[in-house]
Amino acid sequence: MEDELAYVIYDGFPIVKLHCLIIPKRHVETYFELRRPEINSINRLMSKLKKQIEDKDSTVTGFNIGMNNG
Repeated sequence: MEDELAYVIYDGFPIVKLHCLIIPKRHVETYFELRRPEINSINRLMSKLKKQIEDKDSTVTGFNIGMNNG
């Protein structure tokens, strides 16, 4: 899944089943350097991904959302 500003991949070393990463296409060192359209893109993809995961696995009851900075 992707749009013009960000994309989704499954984590290469998943902590849990269906562990995904949402990655901005423009390289920045930290989240705080992202522009508003990039943040909006990430949030839209996150909402779509949440629905996709829930549709794929009805046993999912929660989500952990985290980010790495630096």
